[in-house]
Amino acid sequence: MILIANVGNRDVQFGGKEIEKHTLRKRSKDLLEVYSKVKEKLSFPILSPYFKPHITEDLTKVYLFVTNQEDQRYRKGDTKHFGHILEKWIEETYGIEVNVIDYANDPTNYQILYTFYSETFTQQRNLFEQEKEILASLSGGTPQMNNALYVILSSLYPKKVEFYSVDQGELIPVDHEATINKIFIQKASRELLNIFQYQSIIQILDEYSIPRKQKVVHLLEYAHHRKNFDFEEAQNAYDRFINEISRSQIPHYHYFDLPDFKDPVNLIEELFYNIEMNYKTQNYLMVIALLFRIEEALLVEILAYLFKEDHSWELNNKKNHPQFLEHIKSEEPELIEKLSNIEFKGEDLELERSELNRVLMFYIAFTKVEQMKANGNYIWQIGNVLTLFDRINKYCYHDLSPEKRQNRYKTQIGTECLGDLRNKSIIAHGFKPVSKEEINRLFGDDIECLISTLKKWLEKFIGLVINNQGYEITNFYYKLNRDLLPLINKL
Repeated sequence: MILIANVGNRDVQFGGKEIEKHTLRKRSKDLLEVYSKVKEKLSFPILSPYFKPHITEDLTKVYLFVTNQEDQRYRKGDTKHFGHILEKWIEETYGIEVNVIDYANDPTNYQILYTFYSETFTQQRNLFEQEKEILASLSGGTPQMNNALYVILSSLYPKKVEFYSVDQGELIPVDHEATINKIFIQKASRELLNIFQYQSIIQILDEYSIPRKQKVVHLLEYAHHRKNFDFEEAQNAYDRFINEISRSQIPHYHYFDLPDFKDPVNLIEELFYNIEMNYKTQNYLMVIALLFRIEEALLVEILAYLFKEDHSWELNNKKNHPQFLEHIKSEEPELIEKLSNIEFKGEDLELERSELNRVLMFYIAFTKVEQMKANGNYIWQIGNVLTLFDRINKYCYHDLSPEKRQNRYKTQIGTECLGDLRNKSIIAHGFKPVSKEEINRLFGDDIECLISTLKKWLEKFIGLVINNQGYEITNFYYKLNRDLLPLINKL
């Protein structure tokens, strides 16, 4: 019979107390060097229960997995020397051979852990298969190490391995079905969290009737509704979550408070969050759809900023469009004259219309910025946003020389652009497929460049609007996922 165990920061105590994690590697090394002098003060609460006479009489070897990370930032908490202290204790006290095995990577990274344990046990499979019985401890090490160890041993040696945890000095057999379900649920939930599939996690939790899940479900509901722009239901879910937690916890979650999405700046940020999420999950159709929605929101705010000295325009409300158009007709004759000479895709801009559309808003903003530039008052934060969307839609293609076209659009494909892709896709009027390769071709660069450039100029423009030059966009859903992860791990 053999014993397999992960070693964690609670495995060795000195004077009845745990050693603090931030000094663990150094302190344990010091203790190892003077082991013979201090061994009477050492205790081993996690592994001691495995060394009772009815077990040790059949126990022939112990395998201890310890952390010995290559990343210098995390080495302070490594259990390498704990493993060798345990080795001395077991071999001196019980005469049982111990094999200490180093794990050099992140002890919370499931993917690497699964690979590590799988390779370790398959490389020596013949050795382990010769054993009649395998005991496995699931109390030491990180939860991720224990889950990975459990899954790999269960799959390789399902009939001979017995799993135990330790509670108050007693060995407690592990309920196999409950444990494997828990591991599956946590692993599946983490994978779904990485791709922002909040509703799918809720369905898994419901299917397996997980206890103590209500708090995390409310947060998942909040995230799901907010991601789908259903802000009313998101608020309801958040209210339910607040009712489930203590008052002392509430301040930590204040960042969940929904912003006022009638404010175009907040809407622009939320749209960009979604663009980033869909880009990361390779949902390129939604990237294109949201790209044009964020352009509209940006143009509304740009026009409001450019004409703010005349009036406080709220152009996100279409009822205000006729008044705005009448204003520029009466107060901006030079602007109107230039606009009247512009064609887009062979058609006039329809200055007599009662509503602003995306194309008209772009040309009003672009022409106004060019006028201001000629007068020595160039607003580069706006100019760069407009240049990016010109690159996306090729609004100014016919006004540029061939050399300037190549410099701006980075392609040799004429007027064909991402706007055409959007219009021919399922989100508009056709069934043209949307792929990363097609986006790259039409944009003239990698989509990653498009997303990063958009973020950069959004930050500069929003910084201009809110008077904060150092403004940075931090995706809300990334922080949300970081808060959801420990809640999922505790299920």
